[in-house]
Amino acid sequence: MKSGLTLQQLAEQLEAAKKAQRDFVAPAPLLRAAVNPAQTVQLAMKTNGHDETFNVRPYAHGQLAQLTGIPKAYYDRMATEAPNLLADSLNTWLRMRTDDRQLVRVAGRDVRAILSDRYRPLDNVNLAEVALPELLNRGATIESCQITETKLYIKAVLPTLSRTINGSEMRDLATYEQVPDHAARVAENQRRGFKVGDVVQAMVCLSNSEVGAGTLRVEGGVYRLVCLNAAISPDGSYRKYHIGRGLGGDAEDAVRALLTDETRRADDKALWLKVRDVVRAAFDEQRFNTQCDKLEAATQDKIALDKGVSLERVVERVVEKFSIGEATGGSILKHLIAGGDLSRYGVVQAVTRASAEVEDYDNATELERVGGNIVELSREDWRQLAA
Repeated sequence: MKSGLTLQQLAEQLEAAKKAQRDFVAPAPLLRAAVNPAQTVQLAMKTNGHDETFNVRPYAHGQLAQLTGIPKAYYDRMATEAPNLLADSLNTWLRMRTDDRQLVRVAGRDVRAILSDRYRPLDNVNLAEVALPELLNRGATIESCQITETKLYIKAVLPTLSRTINGSEMRDLATYEQVPDHAARVAENQRRGFKVGDVVQAMVCLSNSEVGAGTLRVEGGVYRLVCLNAAISPDGSYRKYHIGRGLGGDAEDAVRALLTDETRRADDKALWLKVRDVVRAAFDEQRFNTQCDKLEAATQDKIALDKGVSLERVVERVVEKFSIGEATGGSILKHLIAGGDLSRYGVVQAVTRASAEVEDYDNATELERVGGNIVELSREDWRQLAA
């Protein structure tokens, strides 16, 4: 698992983002593209009676391309080679969308998202304020958290809810107090012999996107102490889609700042209370034991080496099925061979171990989900990968 931010760094970034954030509801024709002296396409709109011009972050550029129907590859080429042509194209198509209103999410001088006015803002700071006290009060440790360009992640582990896979005795572990460094703890745990009978602990992964890149999620999983990696389970996860009632009533002819009205505050309060309850119940012993039972069963699903199936071919199939990059596939193969566990369980561990080496935190988390999905594969789907 990638380490990410400390809790203090997370709090500081969330507070800074909250102070810099502004939201506007704008009729699409009142959004105007312009080219600055650096030949970069920006977005302008009249707010509070005066013109403001904003830089556009990469993800918002993708949303502009989708809104105007410009193929992304052509959009990117124009942005690089002909920015004035791109600005003219954007303005032409924006003017034609007379019935559309957009939620424009701004951070400082940057447009970070351009969304439908039906998009319901569920902000990272609210999720953190609701979830962190529940997790810490339960005795969970925050193993990793991060804010990427598109998402927030908080990954917590409950040390008191643990189990040994393969039925061996639980052994003494290198804790934070004994060995505070992540890599050193991994090495120490491996030195202590966690080969058979791996200890796993219950974990929960919270994630959210404020810019339309995904749902608010509360997902369970397991955390493997020998290598400090996680598999996120698709079973029993909670999702809340960012869909609301529309943010502006009748059509308007001006850009306006989005203010939270009394009804929306009431709706949001009910939603965050629901999220709080979901987080409070996330470390469910029965669900954790069910996940561990599946891991136990996975240790018996062997790769069919006796039928001539190579490890390279198994990894190629995993890469193809879950749309994993070839470079990461090489890392998975390396860890599968090094781990020496040639079973479904071993493949899961190789995938989640490789996730720690992926530079992008979003992609690393997706690999942790791939690990959980491999556990959940039917027997027939597993045979297609490993037989």
